[in-house]
Amino acid sequence: MWSVNEVEERLREELDFEREGNNGELASRDLSRLGDRQLRRGVYIPRVFWNETAKEVLTTEWVDGTSLVHPQQLTSEGWSNKDIMQRMVSLFAFQIFVTGNVHGDPHPGNILVRQHPENHRWKEPQLVLLDHGLYVRESRAFRRQYAEFWRAAMLNDKRSMKRIAHSWGMADAGIFSTMVSLKPPQLHGRMPGHHKSATKDQESNARTHYDKQMELKARAVAALRDSRGLPPELVFVTRNMNIVRSNNQSLGIPVNRVQILGQYAALGLRLMLLDEAISPARRYSQVHGVAPHRDTILSRIAGIVSAEWSYVTFRIALWVANVGMTAFNLWGRLQALISGQPFTRSADVVLDEALRKALEKRLGYTIDTSLLTA
Repeated sequence: MWSVNEVEERLREELDFEREGNNGELASRDLSRLGDRQLRRGVYIPRVFWNETAKEVLTTEWVDGTSLVHPQQLTSEGWSNKDIMQRMVSLFAFQIFVTGNVHGDPHPGNILVRQHPENHRWKEPQLVLLDHGLYVRESRAFRRQYAEFWRAAMLNDKRSMKRIAHSWGMADAGIFSTMVSLKPPQLHGRMPGHHKSATKDQESNARTHYDKQMELKARAVAALRDSRGLPPELVFVTRNMNIVRSNNQSLGIPVNRVQILGQYAALGLRLMLLDEAISPARRYSQVHGVAPHRDTILSRIAGIVSAEWSYVTFRIALWVANVGMTAFNLWGRLQALISGQPFTRSADVVLDEALRKALEKRLGYTIDTSLLTA
């Protein structure tokens, strides 16, 4: 199975401290070269001292800060959970959708919070990202397809979702959609025969429910049996997103994680499409050779218009989704205010619970959610 070999290779790389130093420097360059002002100011990666570094020893700059492992201490120091998570989710969304160099282990112990060293007037948190031993390098093809899948999910473009699922070797698009877009698949299993009595109806319903469970299990096993078509990056990207999700929940879900991820997916897809639109490769044709100058210009204009249209429609879909989640949260806060109870059921929590309960109902056993953040 490809995932075993991929994980083994990444774990071996984590023991090479020269590689870890290079990963950290690459992440720092990505921030400087491609990051927006908020990311450049909001995230810091310690410098590596190469004269004192070898494959067995890593020497980096010492940075003081408070670990995300201690959320109560962060609160006592006056830090805003929203500011912290805004920077954290933006950082890893930026890596996943824009640079393709993704930190594979963003657990709370690898993130420190400190006062920005250049700001002496007000509190401005800066995240310090540690432990760059485990990184995954996304291929451009995977990064584009993953961003396109997010766009398709937001626009409910089932045809595009099915196309991407099939390109990854996932013949059962329904199961793939369940795994990624949190929508239960359509199940067709049903016991033959029609029963009139109440007892027989109950037995039939029980058998039907059992058949549906067995159908879903069989489809999941069949879908995952041959994983050669699945991108190897998918394991580590999914792990990164699950850990960030857990970090957000541990701080009380102060930010809309899906909205931030979607914004960077839209940005990353736009940049890739624009790059393809102005690429010199548009001057060539496998059949006719060098394309005429006029055709090249028209082709590039069409590519740019297509990229911008994709971006605009993606952002509109994100805006609509955000309005819906905001309205849901406001209604929940109003109900909590009227009842005098604390507000704990945000849209993010409800979505997670709905997914877990739907899967438990379909699979027939309880899901240990701690496994998702391991």
